[in-house]
Amino acid sequence: PDADGGQSSQGAGISPDVAAAAISTAVSLLIRACHFFRPRAEFFLGLLLEMQGKESVDWQRIDPPERDDVEARLPGHRTLRSLELKLQEQNNLHEMEMLKLKEAHKAEIEGLKAQGKESAREIRELKKKGTWQLTLEKTPEGYWTDREYSAGPYSEEYADSMRNLQGDIKSAVVKLREGGRDDLDDDDVLHIHLSFECDGIYHHAHHDDVMIPYWRELANALVHWSEFRARKGDRVGLILEYIVLPRKVRAILRPAIAVSKIRELGLYSVVPSHELKDFLGDIMLTNKYIRRLDLPNVRIESVEHIEPLTRAIKARLANGHHLDTLVLASCIGGGKLDILKEVSTCKIGSLFLDDNEIETECLAPITELIASNSPLTRLGLCDNNLKDADASSIADALKTNTRLDMIYLDGNELTEVGELALLKSTFDSDLNACSATNHICHVDGKESLCDVNYSLSSRRNRVSKYFTILTASSAENFYNMDILRNIPTPLMPRLLWMTRYCEWECLPYLTDNYLELSGGQRQDKHDAWDYDLNEDNRELNCMFEFVRSWTAPSLFA
Repeated sequence: PDADGGQSSQGAGISPDVAAAAISTAVSLLIRACHFFRPRAEFFLGLLLEMQGKESVDWQRIDPPERDDVEARLPGHRTLRSLELKLQEQNNLHEMEMLKLKEAHKAEIEGLKAQGKESAREIRELKKKGTWQLTLEKTPEGYWTDREYSAGPYSEEYADSMRNLQGDIKSAVVKLREGGRDDLDDDDVLHIHLSFECDGIYHHAHHDDVMIPYWRELANALVHWSEFRARKGDRVGLILEYIVLPRKVRAILRPAIAVSKIRELGLYSVVPSHELKDFLGDIMLTNKYIRRLDLPNVRIESVEHIEPLTRAIKARLANGHHLDTLVLASCIGGGKLDILKEVSTCKIGSLFLDDNEIETECLAPITELIASNSPLTRLGLCDNNLKDADASSIADALKTNTRLDMIYLDGNELTEVGELALLKSTFDSDLNACSATNHICHVDGKESLCDVNYSLSSRRNRVSKYFTILTASSAENFYNMDILRNIPTPLMPRLLWMTRYCEWECLPYLTDNYLELSGGQRQDKHDAWDYDLNEDNRELNCMFEFVRSWTAPSLFA
């Protein structure tokens, strides 16, 4: 009691309403806690029971007590949910609008692209049909005769030759601009051959600034034809012969040649040779259409002169643009061995090294190229200084080659010894030894070698050699059955079937080669086989010879 006799506020009892509210809140919190901790309690209790070897409690059978969703009854929660639904609806509408805008934008872009293509086509047609006038006129003859060269004044013949060259360039420009063709053109190759033809001391068309407009018109015409006149697959074959190409002319021609659809490029006796290395390297590196490069009489005096070209050829191959043919006839001067080594590193289809005075000391890169079975299919070595020992080296290299189908050796210092070595590399009188020879390479240059491997099919060449040995080695009959004695009878029909693959046109020459290798003499039976029988009855005669040589038990074994 306080001083007045009343009860103290600290001792007063708790109101029943307050107590009920507190209990209700506590119960609600307890229920929420039970629902929160129930999964964890189930897990740990089940784990404990399993560790003690007891059955786990099936909690699914225990119904949880009902929970009052207090949050769901709150006004703030209902407002938040309503706002979320409205936001979702607005997002859906926004996505639909964005999709419509994207489709409209895409359609607009496609329409602009179509208009651009149509405009480009119209511009192309206008350029193709556009007015073009050739203003080139031949330089008067007196212009040339009044000028002097280091060897003296120009002659009237030189003046006529220069005027003819100007006329040829003018005709080429018209041909390219108008898409014309003549009898010298192929179906897919338009040939442009510009040559300076003059006898006497003037072997080349010397440069004069009066020629600049001609070279510029030619360059523009090449680009115009490639862009507007060339049909699908059409190409140009461009040859410049006996012409001096100084730096200013090369600067005009280089960009045009680099982008034009030129398949064959020939620079015949073009000077100055030592200044062409970068010109050729740039062109070969940028022009993907060139498949043949001819450089006869373009002197190469050192490996530095050929390296830009070989690097460009290798770079082209890395990009999928190979070079089919490279002609280096009468080109190689000093440093032949290093130059041939550098050239042999390029993967080329056909390589012609004629008239380069190649000797034994310089042949090693060539024989290594053959023996390596490179992609080389044709090799020209005519008019060099090759001897019998070199022929033997080439013959040894051919034994491991299955790709080279033609080698040209005419004009070398080969005797019967060298010819025999080459013959044995492609043919032999013994059947097993013949099987190991080269069956694809045709050696051109000597009459005795020209008809060995006559066909482009190695199978036909091989079969023709086998049947030549079977017929030419027989003493009496058409076939030497002693060679076939150990062959199983079931294989005989296969042998008969192979007769149709013989290259009948070359059999007489193969017979002569066999008799040369074996030391035999031609007899009547050889003539009968080579000349009297035709393709239709040869197979029948083969069948007759085989059956006549068999005994009945072995035939039906």
